Amino acid sequence: MIMKSILAVDVSVNFFDFLKNQLSFQQITLEFADSAKNAYTKMSSLDPQLIIIDIDVNLSAVMEFLKRKLSDPNAKSIPIIVIGQDEYRKQVTPLIYYGVLKFFAKPIKFDKLFRIMGKLIGTNFEADETNCILETHVTDETIFIEISGGMNRAKIAMLRFRIAHCVKECGLKQPKVIIMMSNMELSFMDTTNIVYLLDNVLDGYTISNKNVTILTKIEFVHELIKGRPEYSRIKVTDCLTSVIDEIMGQFAGMDHIETITSKLLIPNKALSAAELDPRFSTDYDGTIMKVSDNGGIVNVAIVDDDPIIQKILQVSFEKSGADTFVFSSGVSFLNSISDHIYDIIVLDIFIPDMNGFDILHNLQHRNYDAAILIYSQATNKEYVIKALTMGAKNYLVKPQKPGLVVRNAFEMLMQNTDEL
Repeated sequence: MIMKSILAVDVSVNFFDFLKNQLSFQQITLEFADSAKNAYTKMSSLDPQLIIIDIDVNLSAVMEFLKRKLSDPNAKSIPIIVIGQDEYRKQVTPLIYYGVLKFFAKPIKFDKLFRIMGKLIGTNFEADETNCILETHVTDETIFIEISGGMNRAKIAMLRFRIAHCVKECGLKQPKVIIMMSNMELSFMDTTNIVYLLDNVLDGYTISNKNVTILTKIEFVHELIKGRPEYSRIKVTDCLTSVIDEIMGQFAGMDHIETITSKLLIPNKALSAAELDPRFSTDYDGTIMKVSDNGGIVNVAIVDDDPIIQKILQVSFEKSGADTFVFSSGVSFLNSISDHIYDIIVLDIFIPDMNGFDILHNLQHRNYDAAILIYSQATNKEYVIKALTMGAKNYLVKPQKPGLVVRNAFEMLMQNTDEL
């Protein structure tokens, strides 16, 4: 059996180590190219099934690599996932021409990333879906870890790399760690998960047992730590004031309420956006999702009441790496645009609840920026002219081969992006 391989380009050491650790369980090799300049040589020798590139480091070098890859008949079909800061999303859109299929903004939601990776290389990644909230922040010399709801091993696996990020970026010399565990029912069945949690906290990043405190009312955690000699120096308490008193040793003169507010709950050391933030797509982060979180660099809305047309176009666009959203009515589509950003809109003129011109007028009124393609049976010349004057970029008369519709839509998008 030939082992599958993935090439990671310009990614951070923490990201690479975490990904390599997770992929090892799937018998997948992960190789590293330390720069986009060296990526082509590495790709040629490895012949990977997938390439992951961080574009935050050197976008111009990435472009040179993509051009060389495209001109290589043996490599041009290798799919690419790009990661980077969210502001790069519009710049990434034209890269679909070079085989870039997905874009994930930092911090990455890894359940989505693994799902897409598995789909692209034909491997089924079995993710731990245990409900779990895991938060980290840094205050002075202390790293606070809050875990509640359950023990999710995939999130816990990120913790050692997240701690490394905190230690390095905040310049912590002898960091203390306070682990707050709540809203969970644990028993001896969870022993391996608790040990896994502590091993990830203590594994090689200057964290000493004596500097770890666990704050929890879960009796089994107390019993487990007490019965393990290797954890004998870890302090376990269910008393918040004892933890506060420990912190008060550094901050004498502050009352307990002030300590809770300023030291336990509020970070005072800022961390840059890291790839490894232990949040998944199911975690609510207080914001409305404005773009698809499936990694698509292009979001397509198909507004058509014909279920056959819907399905054909949906399959065709998704084969090209786009995320698609299908609507049978104009009202449902217009209601959705406050929560989604669509790069391409494929719109029929004849829709039961409102016609396509009403939708175009509404989009004009909102100054909605998207490449709009009319795909309709209407052949009336006046209809064509009216649609194009109301913001549509192109007009295709049904029926057309789905590949032609997709190609026209992406060509419009490229023109739309060039105008930005």
